[in-house]
Amino acid sequence: MPPFWKVGIGPVGSQSRKAGFFARPDPHLPAGEEHFLEALGRPHPVDGNRHGDPYNPTPVTPDPSLLIRLSALGDLCFDLAALDVLERDRPGLQLVWAVQEGPSDLLRLHPHAPEILLFPRHHADALPRFLTELRKRRFAAAVDLQGNWKSSLVLAATRADRHWAPSRSVVRESRWLPFSRSPAPAGLHRTDRARAGAVSLGAYPAPVPPRRLRVPPGEPVPIGGDPSVCLWPGTSARGTDKRWSDESWRGLAAALAAEGAGVVWGTGPGDPGLPAAGHRAEVEDVGDLLRLIEAVDAFVSPDTGPLHLAARQGITALGLYSATDPAVHGPVGRRAHWIDARRSAQRPPRRRTGPPDPAMLSLDPSAVALHLLGLVRGESLEAGDLAAPER
Repeated sequence: MPPFWKVGIGPVGSQSRKAGFFARPDPHLPAGEEHFLEALGRPHPVDGNRHGDPYNPTPVTPDPSLLIRLSALGDLCFDLAALDVLERDRPGLQLVWAVQEGPSDLLRLHPHAPEILLFPRHHADALPRFLTELRKRRFAAAVDLQGNWKSSLVLAATRADRHWAPSRSVVRESRWLPFSRSPAPAGLHRTDRARAGAVSLGAYPAPVPPRRLRVPPGEPVPIGGDPSVCLWPGTSARGTDKRWSDESWRGLAAALAAEGAGVVWGTGPGDPGLPAAGHRAEVEDVGDLLRLIEAVDAFVSPDTGPLHLAARQGITALGLYSATDPAVHGPVGRRAHWIDARRSAQRPPRRRTGPPDPAMLSLDPSAVALHLLGLVRGESLEAGDLAAPER
């Protein structure tokens, strides 16, 4: 086995991974790609579980495996990458997912939908009953994809042959808890972290295109204009620093309308008031959101769950970033794009809930509109063209 410093994992989304001196070609991966687990000198998962580690999982058994990601919508969109690779690499594996009620529909609508255990977030008196019922079940393995105290409690209460928590390199709250650890992610992005958790169940970390979620039947959302664009200005109460100013949103809507685009304002439960009057779509659940996404050609939002869901569904999704890093939290999809208002400027080391990041004011709404329309038409502008002139 080569020294650990000779084992290369590769960049985010890379299809070419250098696996070290002792790597051997893996027939289960695309031509020319070598899997980094082979470089560690461990046998392929089909060879058995001689090492008892995440790189060499147990074969498919009658006992299911548990995945834990309790919230929130955007984070769960990223963690669906674990389902995508498990569907590819271990299609016969029985999966159970512990999740809260709100985002649970994302899992129900996935092509590889697991059994769902609902975590009682808003009913503290139901938590002991949930943990008791959980203890009655037996799992082959339990993998925590979240890594906070709440998900660690669920992991500790699970009766499983093996327990895996996220790598200590990617968590803060639970890094000192005495769990076995999934391998460190191959890249910075949150989907890399999800796939690293799936490695503990025998998947390869190499990415696959996001699977579209099934759109439930319901009333279609009528939107005129060509192209049709959904503007989603709201964020969660904890993400107020990610918002754009109302004046900027109004400027973006006006610039799009001037080019003949149809604009609809999207809003969810608990979102702040919309920046302007006009056609609005009120979303109550994931089904409503998917039908809205299906009805438009493009989706514009700060770093939010609806943005990431739109990107997964394959429409043109444009994220406006400043307080969060798109290299870590950027939308993922074949037509996903983002604009980073900070560019190469240093981001604050720790986010704080508060007013919008001042760097967002550097984005010129007219330039954002032209950039978006170019993306819809198959064109694009350079990122340097998007900053507003000095005021």
